[in-house]
Formats: sequence, C-alpha cells, structure tokens
Amino acid sequence: MAQPQIVEISFERCGAFTNTAHYVALYSIKRRKFIRPAAIVKVCADFTVKYRVLPGHYLLFRYSYWSKRHPPRRITVAPFAVKDANSTQELKGLQIEFEREEYLKMFPPQVADFFRARPGYHGRPAWLALAEKEYTEEEHARLLELITRGARFTEGEENE
Repeated sequence: MAQPQIVEISFERCGAFTNTAHYVALYSIKRRKFIRPAAIVKVCADFTVKYRVLPGHYLLFRYSYWSKRHPPRRITVAPFAVKDANSTQELKGLQIEFEREEYLKMFPPQVADFFRARPGYHGRPAWLALAEKEYTEEEHARLLELITRGARFTEGEENE
C-alpha cells in the first residue's frame, strides 16, 4: 500500500503593518499541538508560512487586526481538511472578536497562546515557541466543542 504523500501548503501575508496585522497557524487535532512551520520566508514586513503536512484534518487558527474595525481584533479557529496541495477546505468554526487580551481567558488556552505568538510590528512571530506545547485532553476537548458549535463571541456583547 502506498504511503500518503507529504503536502506543502503556504499561507501568505502573515505580518504586522501600520493599521493591520494577519497571522495563521495550523493545529494538529491528532497530536493536540500547533504544528511547527517547515519554513518562514520574510519579505519586508510580510511573512509566507509554509507547512509540510500529511493529508488529514487540522484546525486553522487565523488572527487579524484592523485598526478601523470595532472591535479591532478577530481570531477564528476552523476545521481545515488537507487532501493534497491543490485541495484544501476550510469550514466554519469558532470566531472571537475582542479588544483586550484579558477577554481570551474564558476560552481554551490554545486561543490565548496563539494570540501571544502573533507578529509584532518589527518582530518575527513566536511560531517556534507555539509549537512546543502539547495540550491536555480536557483543553483539547473544550476547544473542539466550541468549534463544533460554530460559536461567535464578541467582547462587550451578550454571548451564548
């Protein structure tokens, strides 16, 4: 039987700019931890993040900041299926809109850890440190439950 082929996928525009910031990371459902990127290529203030993964199911964490949006910060965590380099699928998942980091204390620790690893205006994101921590079964189950519900949370609003 043939072994599955390793797939290389890239995410562009991971960086911090004057009014915006973007950042992405892959999380392994099987291993309960963030995946270490195979390569991070920097061009000016932009990063292209390349992952080498086996076909399967992952979680895609996205962070965005836009100073002209209220609240200005958004984190989404969505199921992400990888079939091959040309076939990936992102589904609907958890969405959190917030202003202050303290708001993230009510969520599984993966969310706050991902937020802390975001790129600074002149610095590299803390991708390598993010990939070192393995989460407990309880933390992992709590995250999967929120994603399955497709929950949306906004700081300062009543949320279910």
